Amino acid sequence: MKFVDYGYDPQLLSNLQILSRAAPPSRPIHFQPAGPYVLDGVAYHSRPEAACGFLLSKYIPDYRVVPGLSFQVPIGVGTGGDVQTVDFRINDCFVEYHPPRIHQPSRRTKVAQRESREIRHLRGLLRKRSISRRVRDMAYERLRHCLTSQYVENRMSLLSASPVIEDFTLIVLTSPEELYRDLLCHLQVPRLPDIVKFVSEFKGLMKRVVDRREYSEDSAEW
Repeated sequence: MKFVDYGYDPQLLSNLQILSRAAPPSRPIHFQPAGPYVLDGVAYHSRPEAACGFLLSKYIPDYRVVPGLSFQVPIGVGTGGDVQTVDFRINDCFVEYHPPRIHQPSRRTKVAQRESREIRHLRGLLRKRSISRRVRDMAYERLRHCLTSQYVENRMSLLSASPVIEDFTLIVLTSPEELYRDLLCHLQVPRLPDIVKFVSEFKGLMKRVVDRREYSEDSAEW
């Protein structure tokens, strides 16, 4: 079994070697954690993920965002040879920053085809213009809960089956308020601002994120 060496930390490469034994025969495994959104020299897959990573580094003592070790941590290999990852790792705690996708995905996508009957029903309710504000709000919150629960179940399954992960705790965060309340306050990190300032800082960081694709397009025009 081959794997593609992108030049990362030796411990990461050791884990990839272990994962390669679980990969489909004759397929190389690929681990490319770098996304297009850059903040403080680190490449992420989304603006919210970038803000989350920056604030974890800022407020948790001795925590650094290191691709493959504490960020985009490899836990398994998919059927196509792609390395499955978890967003952040703080000791034995795995953290996913994953706001639920409330907007309707294309019905042709595999995501839509795997959705439960309840999720499809709730999406249908939200598309109706005739429902009351109260029903719409209830449907919205229920859909958020269902999508998050489904995501947690999927991540738990991958972590439980991982050949490189043993004891772990999984925390799935869907908003900057949850990042503040359910992780940083729980860890009792020092020097936290109040939640209003924290959420404002989170939103400000998202505006600072650089999308490398925009620069590539600008370069192509020249």
